[in-house]
Order: sequence, then structure tokens, then C-alpha cells
Amino acid sequence: MKTNYPSKLAAIFGVALLINIAAMAQPAGWSYKMPILVKENSGTTLYNHQLRIVVNTQALVTATEMNADGSDILFGKDCDGNTLYNYWVDSAMNTTTTVIWVKIDTLYANQTRKIFMYFGNPSATAASSIPATFMGPVSSTDSVNSGSPGGVGNSQRGFRFT
Repeated sequence: MKTNYPSKLAAIFGVALLINIAAMAQPAGWSYKMPILVKENSGTTLYNHQLRIVVNTQALVTATEMNADGSDILFGKDCDGNTLYNYWVDSAMNTTTTVIWVKIDTLYANQTRKIFMYFGNPSATAASSIPATFMGPVSSTDSVNSGSPGGVGNSQRGFRFT
């Protein structure tokens, strides 16, 4: 009896290749994805937290991989885009230092994890949103002090939008 190892190996590699391609998928209609590693350094688990990310959108726009207005940007928890995150483009697109805030669900204390930026969908509409990214129970825009003893009236933690 003769065993045909090359065809068995080809079948095994073919299955592995299909599994790998499925794992590398992104949301339908988006051509590119970029993994981004984030690390929690304070030792405290963060929930519904806004991350500041700096992206060289100029290189992606120049390579015609991203819309010049950033309308095709999305962020997600996993490589296939099953869980998308709210975000807000804070500074000018098509620069080497575009600042984007991404609101992630959970980042455990001292954890390093990967999130994904998807782009490359010419027909996408912009999803950048200040309220969806910064409003909520752990937001920099939700706590206004009324001027109680020891406090300053009309003060707010965090930063001011202009």
C-alpha cells in the first residue's frame, strides 16, 4: 500500500490556509486593517475608556488606501469587525500626526491587547462622533461641579472641546 503524503500535506496546509484567511477577515466593504497594540500602565482596569491614538493618515491617503476625509475609518475589538468601537477624529486628516480618540469597552490592569483600525471603503460614510465617544459614566465630559463647598462652580474634569 502506497501512502501519498504530498496530497495529505497539501490538504492539511489548505485547511490551515483557509482558517488563516478567515481569521484575517475585516468588515465587508473595507479593504485594509491595521492592528494597534494598547497597554494599560496604571494598574487599574479601565471600562468605557477613551484611548488617544496618533495615526499617519497622510501615508494612507497618499497610497490611496484611505479616503482623504477619513470617512472610511472604523475601529474594532477583533480582526473581523464583529464589535466596533466609537471614535472621534480630533485633528486634521491627511497629516502625519492625526489624533483619533477611540472608546474601548475594557482594558484590564497591566494588559496589552490588540484593537484594529479598518479603512479602505470608498463608499463609506463618516462615523466619527464626539457624543458617542466622550459621553458616559466614565467620560471627561460628564462631571460638572455645581460649586459645592471646596469646589469651583461650573468646573469640569478633563479637557475642553473647541
